[in-house]
Amino acid sequence: MKVSIIIPIYKVEPYIERCLRSVVIQKYRPLEVVLVDDCTPDNSMKMAREYINAKASQNTEFVILRHEHNRGLSAARNTGMDNASGDYLFFLDSDDEISEDCIEKLCAPLSEELYDMVIGNVLTVGDDYVNDYLSLKLTDGAILRGKEIEKTYRNKWNMCAWNKLYKASFIRQHNLRFKEGIIHEDELWSLQVACLAQSLRAVNHETYTYYVREDSITTAKDKDLRKGQMLKVITAEISSFLEERRIFSEKAYQLMLKFSWQSLRPSFNDKSKFVRDYCELRKATVMPLLYRVRACGLHPRAQLQNIYYLMPPKLAAHIKYWCCRFKNANA
Repeated sequence: MKVSIIIPIYKVEPYIERCLRSVVIQKYRPLEVVLVDDCTPDNSMKMAREYINAKASQNTEFVILRHEHNRGLSAARNTGMDNASGDYLFFLDSDDEISEDCIEKLCAPLSEELYDMVIGNVLTVGDDYVNDYLSLKLTDGAILRGKEIEKTYRNKWNMCAWNKLYKASFIRQHNLRFKEGIIHEDELWSLQVACLAQSLRAVNHETYTYYVREDSITTAKDKDLRKGQMLKVITAEISSFLEERRIFSEKAYQLMLKFSWQSLRPSFNDKSKFVRDYCELRKATVMPLLYRVRACGLHPRAQLQNIYYLMPPKLAAHIKYWCCRFKNANA
């Protein structure tokens, strides 16, 4: 099976050689490496080209694409997917690296079955808590099918798009795209994949090294505010995705409620803003009540949340606001 490694590039001058070094030493073939220059203003692409010319094997196919202006990580990944010719797709962030046997290890199970997804384990450098959170909790060789994939999402396997092989035909059949213009895009992408995939194989070997950087998007000073704004978008997208595809996913619905609450937290100290944000979120997540009841499963707390959707938005917002204030005051 041909594998396409998709690498978006933007302001990674100190890390790009390390990333590419881990790619060019892969023994697996056939291998395609798709570099997407997201209009990076530094020397990242110059360094990438020089390294490829000096070190890359002729047996590895490199494709270099360029955006006319900076469009963000989601758009770069989408461009990579649109131009990849592999049977399987693999996302690699340009400030991270993969083990020398990464693709070989992940492709080994494909001799038995062409799984929709194959997942490896990750080593996180720079934060022990993140390392534990992202590590694979499935045993080596574990196979999940259908609803098992969705139920174990975030509990047994992480939400990051990288370090996973995706069957290209599965991705294209369901027209799965990264939502452009947002951060934390992996939350939405991976949830959609989890709801639609029919087969997943676990490879519990560290095949990817994730570096936690001080200057990354997810560690920026205004990350809480930006995260709240993005979670509003993600919440609305989950609602639309579930209803349009008629997916009754208890896990997805629970995450939608969780993200909905998290998106409101930044406005908690301003009652009028809280009410306004809540009403906007209600408009963006309109779903039939019967769907909500069915998707909740047997969770009493989630079923109780549905009471809010029977109330006028402003009334529900005021009640939710004061309930939360009371809860925090007694915490």
